[in-house]
Order: sequence, then C-alpha cells, then structure tokens
Amino acid sequence: MRAGRAIASTALVLLAAEMLLTVAAEASTSNVAASSAPPLELNVPFAPSPVRGAGELHVAYELHITNFGETPVRVERLEVLQRNAVLASYEGAELGKLMQRVGARRDPEPQLIVPGARAVTALWVTLGADTKPATLTHRLRMQDGRWIEAGAVTTSSKPVVSIGPPLRGEWLAYGGAGGTERHGQRPLALDGRVRNSQRFSIDFFQTATDARKFVGDEVDTRQGYGAELIAVADATVARARDGIAEHPFGTYPPGQAANTVEGTAGNYVLLDLGQSRFAVYAHMKPGSLRVKAGDRVRRGQVIGELGLTGNTAYPHLHFQINAEADPDSEALPYQFETFDMQLDPGGPWIARRDELPMTTTGAPPRVRFAH
Repeated sequence: MRAGRAIASTALVLLAAEMLLTVAAEASTSNVAASSAPPLELNVPFAPSPVRGAGELHVAYELHITNFGETPVRVERLEVLQRNAVLASYEGAELGKLMQRVGARRDPEPQLIVPGARAVTALWVTLGADTKPATLTHRLRMQDGRWIEAGAVTTSSKPVVSIGPPLRGEWLAYGGAGGTERHGQRPLALDGRVRNSQRFSIDFFQTATDARKFVGDEVDTRQGYGAELIAVADATVARARDGIAEHPFGTYPPGQAANTVEGTAGNYVLLDLGQSRFAVYAHMKPGSLRVKAGDRVRRGQVIGELGLTGNTAYPHLHFQINAEADPDSEALPYQFETFDMQLDPGGPWIARRDELPMTTTGAPPRVRFAH
C-alpha cells in the first residue's frame, strides 16, 4: 500500500512538472510573439459617426500609424475587424492609395514608414444595417511577415443630421462617399490640432442633359454657373465672404493661397444649423450673396449663386458640414432627407431617403433634388 502511495505521489509530481513546463512554454511563445510585433502605435483620433448610404451604415475616419522603432517598416495589408470578423481589407496598390506619410504630399512609397514617421490612412468602412455602436480594431501585416492588432475605436452614438437640398435640379455628386476620388484623404494640422475638414465633402457639378460621361476634369465649363444656392435648414448665417473676383473658366487662380479659407473656398457662406453643426457653401459668385453674418434664413431660401471663385477651374458647389464656425474645422457626416439617385447614365432613378449620396460602382452618382 505504501508503495502504491509512493507511485501515485511520484505521478502527481511528474504531472505537475509537465503542466508547469507547458505553461512556461506557452508564456515563452506569447512573449516571443509580443516581442516580434512591430513597434507601431495605431490610433484613431476621434470616434466616427455612422452615416447611411446605399441602404447601409458606413464610417469614415483616419487611422494614424506611427513608427516608434529604429528601422523602417512597410505595411503590406490592413484589415478592419469587428468582433474578429473582417469588415474590410486592403493591400498592395489599393492600400497605397489610402495611405499618406505626414509631410509627403506626393509620396512614391506611402506604405514605407521610417523611424519616427507617421502615416495616415483614410478609411471608409461599411458596417451593414446594425445601428448599435460598433467597436472596430485594426490588424496590420508588415512586409517581413510580422502582425500587429491595435487601434481600437468605438463608433459614436451621436445622431447624424438630416438636411434639405443645397440646390435644386440634377447634379453630379463628385468626390463624395465611396468614390475612388473621395475628398478628405489629407488631414491638416491647424492651430495645434490635426483635423480633416473635408471627410464628407461633395462637389456638385451640373450634369449635361444628354447624360454624357464625366471623366476627371472633363466637364462643360459653364454648366451650373449662376445656379441658385439654397439653405438646407432654418439657420443663422455665421460667416459670409464676398468680393473675391472670379478667374477664367478652365483655369485656376494665379498665386493661389491654398492654405487660407478664401484661397480654397473663394466667396462662401457658412450657416449655423445648431448643435455645433455648420454648413459650408463654397465657390460662390461675387456680388450674388443675399445674406450676411447674423441673418436668419429659412430652409429653401436662396442665399446666393454658384460662381467661379477659390480653388476650382469649373463652376461647382463644394458643400460640407463642420463642427465649428470654420470651414477648416473637423468634418461631420450628414444625410439628405430626400433625393433621387442615378448610378449610371441612362439608368433608372432611385428614390433615396435620409442618406448620403454614395456610389457603389466607383463612378460618381447623379442626384436629383426637387424643385
């Protein structure tokens, strides 16, 4: 009996030792994995607000990637996850189009992050139909095979404002949601803060009546000029700028002061919609403004006309909503209460409600607002 107890005791000791070795091995493996992760910081500076488009919810935001190591790293793949499910993935040239290293506007290697450098990745992610706040994480693979998962952010529960149309009739919604030439892929540092003022901006060009295709900068140079611009809601005029001269069609103004509001927007009106939301109308016709700072306006009221001022070669309305009474402040999402949308020239017009005009084909959609 004593011998049996001794054997059992020895077996227990051996089993315990084996378990300790297993735990130690797992800890060692974990430490190796942790130490092999690239020394990157992944950060989303703010909680993005979901906005509806094409029947689903989407978020637009920037992922900041900073290299705290001593050697360069090249990001080969980026995945956006929700509860371990991959919502979106990017790699190769597609990823390169979304990334920009800080201070390198024309960057031949945006995915290569040298020591001490930061790259900003502009993301547009489809969440689906779920309206509950979502926690997103980001998983990156380096060229050398190392992975890192970090940069968690929870979407905002703040409701998105629904507004009326900023103009009437049929227009091309260029540079907007879901497109390959989307606004807002280059945040700026102003007054000590990094911000993206054009994340949800749309350029409204007047479309041709024969539904000709819009490609790049090929647009009827005078279409839309003089069109009436209307208030999207009952509001107070926070700022208004008039008196900037126009320049010839098809050209950009000489000596363009690109880093000033007047240089980029030209003549403009900024409406205070309330609840820290400000609607911006840019590139207005000189002498056409019918409002001034402090005026109260009603939804649908004409506030001025479309012109050719600021950083543009052709008449179009640049429209956006910002968080402060400053066109360079942080962008906010918005939705139009009602409009019709056409994805392909000659295709059917589809009635949309409480959405942001969004392309699903890569080409800018045409939108039609009620007269």
